[in-house]
Amino acid sequence: MRNFIKFLAVSIVLTALFFISCQSDENQVVENQDVLNRDSVLTKRLLQATFQNGITDVDDLLDSTSCFKVKFPYTVVVNGTNRLVIRTEADYGQVADIFYASREDQDRVDFEFPITVTTLEGTEIMVETEQEFRTLSVSCEHPEVIFPCFNLILPITIYSYDANFQVQQTHVFNTISELHLFLTGLGAGEFYQIDYPITIIHPNSQVMVNSNEELLLAIENAYELCSPTVIPCNNPQVLTDGLILYMPFANEARDLVSNMDALHGDGFPPVFVADRNGNANSAISMSGDASDFLSLPEIEANHLKQGDSITISVWFKQQLIDNIGIDGFFEKANVCGCDGFTLGYFMQPLFGQSGGFGDPSWTPELHQDSENWHHILITVAPGNNLKIYRDGILRNSVFYEHLDIGNWLGRYLIGKKFKGYLDDLRVYRKTLTAEQVEILYNLEGDSNTCL
Repeated sequence: MRNFIKFLAVSIVLTALFFISCQSDENQVVENQDVLNRDSVLTKRLLQATFQNGITDVDDLLDSTSCFKVKFPYTVVVNGTNRLVIRTEADYGQVADIFYASREDQDRVDFEFPITVTTLEGTEIMVETEQEFRTLSVSCEHPEVIFPCFNLILPITIYSYDANFQVQQTHVFNTISELHLFLTGLGAGEFYQIDYPITIIHPNSQVMVNSNEELLLAIENAYELCSPTVIPCNNPQVLTDGLILYMPFANEARDLVSNMDALHGDGFPPVFVADRNGNANSAISMSGDASDFLSLPEIEANHLKQGDSITISVWFKQQLIDNIGIDGFFEKANVCGCDGFTLGYFMQPLFGQSGGFGDPSWTPELHQDSENWHHILITVAPGNNLKIYRDGILRNSVFYEHLDIGNWLGRYLIGKKFKGYLDDLRVYRKTLTAEQVEILYNLEGDSNTCL
């Protein structure tokens, strides 16, 4: 990667740090206190400041997080059949082409393990299994862009050194990604020096810096100037125990438990409307088009499998009276015709596989109702004992012998083929009591954006 000469006399040189100088190829004297290594504070801050510039949308789509990047090369299987070796960022286009080739299939990427990921701080982690990868993804805090208003005017020149502190190699970086890769590749005993002056961009200004101290101060100032204000979370925490998926649709299609944004169909970005209490942009509108739905990956943290206790709660307001087939509110995507489930609507609210269990008290008048919101809640207890509540009242209770939701990890789909409005989707890995169902029904429209 970089041709570094290992530093063979660290202790001797450090002892004489203030007395030794080095000559560049142009006979320029360079003071050793300006020399940096991978453990220097400035190196770590530069790694943070340049991290986001090395990320692309497709990279985030592949690893489902902006907290780390998968190190090249690695192999993926796209949509179950397309095996690709990703050697550079240019190969992301092959993945995107497969994803966008069809709107009907369920896009999926599987890594061939082991893989190596690089964190924001430059730490490399070997990941041996899918389980380890999912655990790492879930634990990710999804940081905001660390320095959104900080940038460097390129090119930048950096010198690397041999044991005698003579300039061994000159590196000219024309992109931030190149600089970030250089910094992440620094090994123990490898040293470098920045060729000053360099110019950084602050909001509405440019600042010339002439030393490591000035550059570190400029980065810290950028962080203070540009970091978003942290707003305390005022979520009242009503019935959050056992919650594994939580989407209030408050002007965003995001699960507040995993902090994952839902993917949407090509050409169908989320559209938000007023909720049942009139709160603006606090519910989501679905068009009924087969490609207009939201998708979230099923990961270990939100995995629902056969035998689990389950509660699914959602508000809906239909806009299509004469529907053909089941319109989905919330679905665990069915991949083999024998498992998964759908909570949706066909002539009445239904749950199961290809319908099956519904609300027998749903009247023809309610079927024609496109003016009012209704609350639907399903509980599944061990042994396939199902209950359906509508508008806070138990409407049906059965033993559903043939329900088999499977044990595989797939995708959750929201609003597929449904024309109308959805709001306040909650999924629990537990069965709520009748009293808790009533509490949810009586809650005001949820506009929270944090949990």
